[in-house]
Amino acid sequence: MAPSMPPIALCMSKPPADWIRGALADAYRALQAGDLERSGRLCRRVLDAAPDLAEAHFLVGMVALELSDRPTARAAFVTVTRLRPQHGAAWAHCAWLEARAGRIREARTHLAHAMAHAGDSAAVADLVGTTLALCGDHDAARGWHERAIAANPERIDYRLNGANADLVTGALDAAINKLKDVLARAPGHVRAHWLLAGLAPARDRTHADTLGSLIEQSPPGTTARAALAYARGKLLEDLGDWPGAFAAYSEGAAARRATLAYDEAAEEALFAALRTTYDAQWLSARSGGIVDASPIFIIGQPRTGTTLIERMLAAHPEVHAAGELQFFGRVLRQLAARSSTSVISASAPSGARSVGGRARSARLSGGLTAELVTMAAAISPGELGRAYLEAVAPVRGGRARFIDKLPGNFVHVPHILAALPHARIVHVTRDPLDACFASFKQLFADAYPHSYDQVEQARHFVRYHALMAHWREQFPGRFFDLAYEEVTAAPAIAARRLLEYLDLPWNDACLDFHAQSGAVATASAVQVRQPVHVRSVDRARSFGAALDPMRAVLASAGLLSARAARSTPV
Repeated sequence: MAPSMPPIALCMSKPPADWIRGALADAYRALQAGDLERSGRLCRRVLDAAPDLAEAHFLVGMVALELSDRPTARAAFVTVTRLRPQHGAAWAHCAWLEARAGRIREARTHLAHAMAHAGDSAAVADLVGTTLALCGDHDAARGWHERAIAANPERIDYRLNGANADLVTGALDAAINKLKDVLARAPGHVRAHWLLAGLAPARDRTHADTLGSLIEQSPPGTTARAALAYARGKLLEDLGDWPGAFAAYSEGAAARRATLAYDEAAEEALFAALRTTYDAQWLSARSGGIVDASPIFIIGQPRTGTTLIERMLAAHPEVHAAGELQFFGRVLRQLAARSSTSVISASAPSGARSVGGRARSARLSGGLTAELVTMAAAISPGELGRAYLEAVAPVRGGRARFIDKLPGNFVHVPHILAALPHARIVHVTRDPLDACFASFKQLFADAYPHSYDQVEQARHFVRYHALMAHWREQFPGRFFDLAYEEVTAAPAIAARRLLEYLDLPWNDACLDFHAQSGAVATASAVQVRQPVHVRSVDRARSFGAALDPMRAVLASAGLLSARAARSTPV
């Protein structure tokens, strides 16, 4: 989703000719109405007459964002900053685009200009807050979101972004108050309901019943219906209504799955390529990796306790939690595809010429493919290690060690071992049925498309489990397996084992991780502010035979524990 923009009147410099002013206003209205072709056409007409008009280039950037054409958007906003260096909104959009691309150092440079020229614009303040969060500066982000709310208290989206900033930084009461205020103004607001449902356990059925009515009114097969259903499922699970909760989760999963394209055959090919390409012989032939013991990678599946382990380690005075970083995979894909010029193209020089029609996609694929796996095998370990450390430098913090907690980095284990041979890898495991169900009942943003179908989720888990077994066989002793159940049953023992593996001295703060004030920008933001508990262990058993499709796939692969094999709810 593209960031919001300030009204054109706020961006206008010296008044242009009347027809140009009118054309810009028409272009802005067309953009707001979703008529991107007309908006782009009007922008081209204006720029033909006034090629140095900053406001027209700014609108080009906004249209390009709506078309998901980020190279053109970036070129347009950069042009605005050249024409009008005091244009805070353009600087903010430049910063947001750089942050989304993982160029954090560049994003922060642009942010400095945006902050200096933000003035009293609520839109700029809100986008600065959003971008600061992308850069990992969550406390600063919260302050800018508060500034946006103060400048325009009527904008619901600013309050929602502020509530999310409160949630990430642990100000849960403030988040709840903002969300209740939003719902008082807009009782059917989907995102507000979804966020509020996750902030506190349900005490009665009032909110769940409200969500049930909203679900009946929402179109099938939409993300809105999915969010409402997942929120209702969570509340009913809080109340111990297992059948009702499962029905809601299933409805949400079906709605979300209808919006996604998941190519399971491509994933099968990817995992097969990983297993056939990378082995002990491949690693033994790689040399030149970077000698740096600072990175700690936490890998595994989502909703398996990776955030819990991150928080335990981040309580240690020598460790900084950098978050779920996309850098390793992004750098790997870029290096693997660098020789193929067909996947990279330059953006339009003025930012205007490709707008008004179909947006071009000039970016690398967002994920690893079987083809890239083969291409990546020849990457220089030293080049990869240096590129990763350079990319992560702006967010790694000032402590001796830092955590890169992206669960999906499990596919990159061989390259991590080659590029950063002194880095440590912590692989968090969980009972297969609990792990699969935990993903199935979670509404993710843009990741894990397999998780919205019981059978697809279980088959994905089987592939992941087999790949980790392959890594374990080929690279013995090179990563540390830590079971979620072990941590919850005996946290002190598990923490000592973990710190010993990481060559870190014992620190009592690791057991008081829930008292930390640091930001948590994952789906576990609420849970990890509580002490360790065992309430989520064997949770899937409460749902009985409803999970039999998932059980059947896991059982056929020999991954179903004796306890999980029972279909009778506890």
